[in-house]
Amino acid sequence: MHSAPITSFQSAIKRTILDDDCKYLGLPFTAATYGGGTGNQLFEFISLIGIARTLNRIPYVNATSSATIEKLYQLSKSFPNLPYQFRILFPEVFI
Repeated sequence: MHSAPITSFQSAIKRTILDDDCKYLGLPFTAATYGGGTGNQLFEFISLIGIARTLNRIPYVNATSSATIEKLYQLSKSFPNLPYQFRILFPEVFI
């Protein structure tokens, strides 16, 4: 279920693997998307990690949410392990 560690934030962004055996959990990240304070942004990211662990899920960030990915990158300067807790996933598209 766990894969090899990601070596950089850029490779975390490029990671789009969906494992059929894995269940994911995501949030809309309102504070990160709409410019909430640093504490609110951290609360969103860290809460998702905690909830996902409790539910045996993998926390993810939507790859199409550039504002959220940018905030995660900015927070990684102070919290370098934060991005490694998430998968960056593209949403499934149904035609």
